[in-house]
Amino acid sequence: MRKILAGATLLALSAGFLTGCSGMIDAIEKSANYTDVEKIDYNLYRISGTRQNINQQLQLREFLYQRAHDFCMRNGQGAQLIDGVSGKNPKGEGVKAIVVFRCVGIMKGPEKEFIDNSPEADAARAEAARIAREKAEEEAEAKAEQEAAEKAAAEKSAEQSATVETTKQ
Repeated sequence: MRKILAGATLLALSAGFLTGCSGMIDAIEKSANYTDVEKIDYNLYRISGTRQNINQQLQLREFLYQRAHDFCMRNGQGAQLIDGVSGKNPKGEGVKAIVVFRCVGIMKGPEKEFIDNSPEADAARAEAARIAREKAEEEAEAKAEQEAAEKAAAEKSAEQSATVETTKQ
């Protein structure tokens, strides 16, 4: 029951957190004044924006980077961040941010799993193997003890049956 209650609480908190994140993005989009993407040079772009009465520079810069990513995705490309600057808005309260980026081809990730062959990883694998061996030995000992106990019980039962039969005769 306790696990179910803990799981339900975790699920409710996760849903609330995700709703809060989407609400935060909506709030930034509604309160931010941002420019259209400007072409600076061949495949080099800039997007800038301001946000009044709020001093959360990183959120505005991340929002602008997301707009840059959306711009590049229209052509099936990804956005490579070249520069991101943010600070207080010189025209008054709030913050200002500028993101410079380029659109680049999307690369496929590696197909093979990375195998760490460092001495630390070797030591960790050796320790895990030792623990697994000890656990297997403990399980084998427990199984042998259980089989011995069952054999002793069977012998005792057979002995009692033999005693009962000899007393009957």
